[in-house]
Amino acid sequence: MERFKVIPSLTFVEALKLALNNTLLFKGRSRRSEYWWTMLAVFLVNVVFAFLPLLGWAISILAYIVTIPLTFRRLHDIGKSGWWFGISIIMGIVVSCMLVYDCVLVGINSHNGFDYDMDSVYALLAGKYLLLFLCGAIYQIVLLVFMCIDSSKGSNKYGPSPKYVEYTESEVLG
Repeated sequence: MERFKVIPSLTFVEALKLALNNTLLFKGRSRRSEYWWTMLAVFLVNVVFAFLPLLGWAISILAYIVTIPLTFRRLHDIGKSGWWFGISIIMGIVVSCMLVYDCVLVGINSHNGFDYDMDSVYALLAGKYLLLFLCGAIYQIVLLVFMCIDSSKGSNKYGPSPKYVEYTESEVLG
């Protein structure tokens, strides 16, 4: 006999309220409906403000930062560590620093008269960043699949399920 009752999916407004109330909370769990409704709202905000150069950029970054704890909690809901997403943030920063470093190094070397075959240097760098891009794309697909997985039933090490609530013994017996 099934010992869980399913709480209905959150509406758009309920999901946004819940996500905003837990903006700084990395602990606990978040349902798929909370995650996807919030991501839809962030997407719509980004579309609306995309045409305002500086303000749109700032709002986009702020919206992204606000979704980080939500993504951690969504991963917790399926029993995964939030660091599955944290690693992608760290790797994005590392790759960005590598790109800046490589650009500066190529610029310095080309202006200092070093006799490099620049076409070979560019090809090597293009190959390096293509490989990093492909690895990142595969990693993002894995994260997307994780975001689509249903909540794990019952409690896990991150807390009780927000979707599947266990019946008490008196409710099970009648």
